[in-house]
Amino acid sequence: MFKKRYALILALIFCLTTTLFVFTSIGYDPWVDQDEDGDVDADDLYVLSQEYGSSGDPTKNVTIVGHATKLIHAAINVSVGVDEWWFSDFISVDGYAKVTVLIYINTTSYRYYLRAYSDDTTEMWWYVDETTPLETDFVRTYDVMHQRIRILVQNLALVSRRLWVDVYLMA
Repeated sequence: MFKKRYALILALIFCLTTTLFVFTSIGYDPWVDQDEDGDVDADDLYVLSQEYGSSGDPTKNVTIVGHATKLIHAAINVSVGVDEWWFSDFISVDGYAKVTVLIYINTTSYRYYLRAYSDDTTEMWWYVDETTPLETDFVRTYDVMHQRIRILVQNLALVSRRLWVDVYLMA
């Protein structure tokens, strides 16, 4: 009887040690860290237990707080003279997957260009898009290309116009 208990205790210790070894050798997984404190521990079980039994749509978009989007106001109520150009600053898109450009200019007579740059030189660029929109509002989403972009808007109207440009970067 004593030998059976001793063997059972040894088997149980072996199983627990093996389980502990397997789980500690996996490494840190941020998706398991429920309370986002940098440690996977009992506190994560508490947070998980609060959600236990809940249900939802697993196909919905996942937003990672603080990393999903970045809004850049490239131009806010900027005056663009007759047949003049407006150039945005260089916008780094490194680390993002999508770029959405939103333009409003109070005329339909303008030309829009998007250029992509692969390094720090301003000479090496590629046209990504070039169009004359038929509306005063222009919105287009692109897959990220290279490391930086630059937006150019030309006012083709016979009078000065006001321009607003926003850029959304999405992970």
